[in-house]
Amino acid sequence: MDDLFARIGSWLLDNGAGGVIAALSILALVNERRERVSERKEYDAEIKAKDEAHIDTLNKWRTDTQAQNDKVATLAEKVVIAIESSKRGQ
Repeated sequence: MDDLFARIGSWLLDNGAGGVIAALSILALVNERRERVSERKEYDAEIKAKDEAHIDTLNKWRTDTQAQNDKVATLAEKVVIAIESSKRGQ
């Protein structure tokens, strides 16, 4: 690693101000990339949380719909039994 820093230092000295500007530009680009990666992770986490909330809502809705369908089926069955009973009673 020390050898790498020595090579970079000698390259900067050989290239003067242009080399320093190039090195700073590269560091700025690397830093910007890290920030974008971090922002993307936060955005993905936010989207995942919203998706999970939507899935939870849909599951609750499905459960409620099934319960309502069961109640309607039970009521319809009682109505059919009542009709059949009234027909037999005539």
